[in-house]
Amino acid sequence: MSQRGLLCGLIALASVCAIPELYAQPAPADQPIVPNPTIPETASPSPSASPSASPSPSGKTNEPGLAESGIYISDSGNHRIMFLKDISGEGRKVLGRPGHEPGYFLHPCQIWVDPAGKIFVADRDNNRIVRMDQINGFGWKELPGFNHPEGVASRGDEVYVADTGNNQVVVYDGELNKTPLRTYNDPRLNHPTGLWLDQNKDLYVTCGQDPPGGRVVKLVDPADQTGAKWEVYEGQNLKQLGFAPSQMVTHKRQLWMVDPAANRLVRVDNFQGRSAREWGGYGTNLGKFRNPAGLGISKDGSLYVADSGNDRIVEVTGNDPKDWHTYVGANEGVVLRNPTSVFSYCPVPAPPPPKDEEDPKKRKKPK
Repeated sequence: MSQRGLLCGLIALASVCAIPELYAQPAPADQPIVPNPTIPETASPSPSASPSASPSPSGKTNEPGLAESGIYISDSGNHRIMFLKDISGEGRKVLGRPGHEPGYFLHPCQIWVDPAGKIFVADRDNNRIVRMDQINGFGWKELPGFNHPEGVASRGDEVYVADTGNNQVVVYDGELNKTPLRTYNDPRLNHPTGLWLDQNKDLYVTCGQDPPGGRVVKLVDPADQTGAKWEVYEGQNLKQLGFAPSQMVTHKRQLWMVDPAANRLVRVDNFQGRSAREWGGYGTNLGKFRNPAGLGISKDGSLYVADSGNDRIVEVTGNDPKDWHTYVGANEGVVLRNPTSVFSYCPVPAPPPPKDEEDPKKRKKPK
C-alpha cells in the first residue's frame, strides 16, 4: 500500500473511532428530567404502598400517597408536569417525556388538584385525562377517547373535561368510569379550554378563539343542561378588542382571566364587566406577557400566570410589577418551555373526614 493510501486509511479509522464520543456527550441542560419515566413499580399500586403521608392542598395530612401542597405546572413544551413548593423552585419534582405510556405525556394542558388531593392532567395530544395520587405517577389512571382535551377540573365526586376538539364539556364520576354522567355541547361552549370550580362548586368555562372571539361561561347549576341560568362574559369594558381567554380563577367574587389574544391579565367584578382592569401587553419585562396561557391562585390570593411565550411562571403579588417574581427553571438547569397551566389552590370545600367507628369501650351500658 502506498504512503498516501495508508494515510487515508488511518484518517478514516480515526473518524470511525471518534463517532462513539459524539454520543457520549452529556445531554443538554434543558433536556427534560424524568426521575421515573415509566413508573414500573407505581403504575397501579395500592395506597398502602406509599411510604408516608403527604400534606393535602388544604395543608392537612391526608391518606398516604396524596398530592402535596404547592405549585403544579404543565410544562407543555417539554411534555412533562412539575411540582414546586414555592416560586423559588424549592422542592422541584418532575414527571414526563414525550410518549404514550404511563408516566409520559404529549403536550399536557390544564393541571388540577381536587379537594381530596388527586392530581388530574388534560394530556391533550394523547387524547386522554390522567389521574394520579402523587407527582411521581403513584396511582396512575387514564380515561381515553377525547379529541385534544385542554381542560380538566374535579370537585371530588365529579370530574369535568373540556373536550376541546369536540366543542363540548363532559362530566364523569369521581372514579373516572367511562360512561359520562352528562354532556354539555351548547354553542356558547364552542372550543372550551380551561375549567374552574368555585367555593359553591359552580363551573366556569373559558372558551372561544380569536377570531371570532371568546367568552367565560358560568354554569350556575351544573346539573341544569338547558343553560337557562348560565352567565356569560365576553370582554365588556376592556380597552383592547380580541378577547379570547384561555384560563381563569375566582377570588372574592372577582373574575381573573389570562387573555393570550391581547397578552394580558384581566380582572372584572361581575359578568357585566364592572371595574374592568388590565395588566400586560406584549413584552418580556415584568408586567408584560407573551401568550399567557394558564392562571392559578394561592390560598392567600397571589396569582400565578403561565407566561407561555416567555417560558416562565409569574407570581403576581400586587399591582406593581416590581414586586412580582418569576420561575424559569434555569437555576436548576431545567428550563421551562411553553408552560400552559399552573395550579396552586381551589376553593372547593374539602370532603368531610370519615367518621371513626365507635369505640366499643365508650358505648353506654344498658340500664
